[in-house]
Amino acid sequence: MTEMIDEVLRLTTPAQLKGLAHPMRERLMMHLNDNPVTISQLARLMGVAKGTVAYHLNVMRNGGLVKVVKRRTVRGGTEQYYQVAAARIEYAGPGRPPAAPMLGAVAADLDAANEVPVLQHHVLHLTSAQVQQVVAALHKVNVLVHRLGQANADTDEPPRYGVLISCYRLRNPDPE
Repeated sequence: MTEMIDEVLRLTTPAQLKGLAHPMRERLMMHLNDNPVTISQLARLMGVAKGTVAYHLNVMRNGGLVKVVKRRTVRGGTEQYYQVAAARIEYAGPGRPPAAPMLGAVAADLDAANEVPVLQHHVLHLTSAQVQQVVAALHKVNVLVHRLGQANADTDEPPRYGVLISCYRLRNPDPE
């Protein structure tokens, strides 16, 4: 059985929001973007127990965030291959999507990285024109990163890298 993934999944239900409400599930989403993978492969890749992966995948599957896209019989059992349900996920609820689960997942991957990561954070005063320049440059980097990643999506080599791209306006401090 092989299924095509949807282009966009709009998060509207409590089950969908619950499916992303844990840093482990955000980490799983990052690892499910490329190729279909099994629970055993995810556990080995992430360095966690298979039971932990299975539990969180079940929550995500109940929310419609991941799908079983392939099954095969191995040594008398059935091995299931999971993949994200959509190429892009959009938050459709009120306000903004919470960043903490995703950033928690990124932090866990950074802490477990085999190499010292390149991590820089800047707080700057920028004009609107400068912000537009930064966002345009980040968009170009995002397109490049996506293109490079797609070129190697069907292989386990070369090694996987995480890339986080963001530009955001800080909230003004509350007057005292």
